[in-house]
Amino acid sequence: MRVLAAGICHTELQLLDGTLNLGVAPLTLGHEIARRGGSAGRNQPRSA
Repeated sequence: MRVLAAGICHTELQLLDGTLNLGVAPLTLGHEIARRGGSAGRNQPRSA
């Protein structure tokens, strides 16, 4: 999958602001992604 852009969600903004603490570290921010659609080849798994 080729990721074209990544962003952050409202929950991640709260984490950065300090108003939410999940008690888990380290965190990977930017889980909201946009990808280019395409056909799945023989060696590429299909994903939603």
